[in-house]
Amino acid sequence: MRNLLFILLCLVLTAPTAFALSYSDTDMAVIGNGKGIYGYNASGVPKQLIGINSSNAVVINSGALALRISGLVTLSGASTTMTSAISQSPTLNIINTNADAYGSYIDFKKLSASPVTSDVIATQRFYSYDASANSTLMAAIVVSCADVSSSNEDAIIDLQAMKEGTLTSILKITSGNISMDVPTGDATLTTGNINISIVIGGVTYYIKANTEQ
Repeated sequence: MRNLLFILLCLVLTAPTAFALSYSDTDMAVIGNGKGIYGYNASGVPKQLIGINSSNAVVINSGALALRISGLVTLSGASTTMTSAISQSPTLNIINTNADAYGSYIDFKKLSASPVTSDVIATQRFYSYDASANSTLMAAIVVSCADVSSSNEDAIIDLQAMKEGTLTSILKITSGNISMDVPTGDATLTTGNINISIVIGGVTYYIKANTEQ
């Protein structure tokens, strides 16, 4: 764990006030059930910079410094959590300032040694409390493999939403085909036009509608 803290300190640290950072046994101090690394401010007062809480999580003291990282960073672990009690926070900003035609990427990689059809590649899940303060999965975007054959790969994008207490597949894109399931109620078009072509037995049927009809 001390090696992890040392690696963090080797990153570029930018502090709002001047700190003379050092790493030695004398800088390690017991904080509750954990340990921390201290730096000294311009007045020679020790200030906690990085510590380990009772849950063995590395904590950066946001009041003491900001953490700026340049280069490749790899985090290994079951989960990473950002927590804030401020409105519309925490915010994750991914910024690309390169003057070309390409933007940033978010890559979800499923690198199984034995991939099979129906493997889930990644899932984005959206939780909220219900009226009884139960953490509830309200919606999800699930991407999975429809075919893992080399050069014939197919994928599925499944948009799911809570429907009367059950997470339900609402819109599914499979190998370029789109299917929409509306279990109960009506599908409503609020604005714009719809042009649908359906091929059955070699015969094409067209459905056209707009909000002005």
